[in-house]
Order: sequence, then C-alpha cells, then structure tokens
Amino acid sequence: MLAKTAKKELPDIILVQEPYVKDNKIEGLPGYWKSWLSKNNKAGIIALPTCNNPIFLLSGNDIVAIKIQVDSSPLSIISSYSSPYCEIDQNLNETSNLITSLQGEDYLIGADLNTHS
Repeated sequence: MLAKTAKKELPDIILVQEPYVKDNKIEGLPGYWKSWLSKNNKAGIIALPTCNNPIFLLSGNDIVAIKIQVDSSPLSIISSYSSPYCEIDQNLNETSNLITSLQGEDYLIGADLNTHS
C-alpha cells in the first residue's frame, strides 16, 4: 500500500512511526528504497530514489535522523515516536540534544507523541 501511494504522490521522503519491522528492516519496501530506524524500531525514515544523497545522522532510542541537501542548504529530517506508556521527557531530551547539535541548521520533525497528560 505504501509503495502504491508513493508512486501516485511522488514523495522524496516518508516519515513513519510504528512500522511493521522484521529483522530490523521495515517490511514491504522495494529493495531500492533506503530506510533507517530508531533503536526501538518505532520511528523510521524512508528515502525514495528521488531523494538526493541522504546522509544518516543518528539512531536514538526514540528518534532517527538523516540530512539532505535542499537547494544550497542542509536540512535535517527527524522521525520520532513516544509511547503513551512512557514518560515523554526522554524523547524530548533526545530530540532537543539533536536539534542543539545542528547549530542553527534547518530541520523538520515528524512525530507520533501520543497523548501524555
């Protein structure tokens, strides 16, 4: 289903949370798509062949990040997941530390933070 939608919509990058994972890989992706997962396999980034030279930045427990070039500027792409059963502070700290390390570069975050009260 994802491949069919991507063929129609033509994205360069897809951010996913809670993907179906087998052997530490997102299942059902064409072999020529690149993908990266967080250490807990709950956040992922998929780069399609139209994405120009994505560079892996990091895989944390709850987040995963890559860097791409947009026009003449770098853009970091972050995918994040926070379980509704865990404290959100760990996720926010991990994300904040990554953003600080980018030293003012542009970034985009896609996150499933669930409901925390």
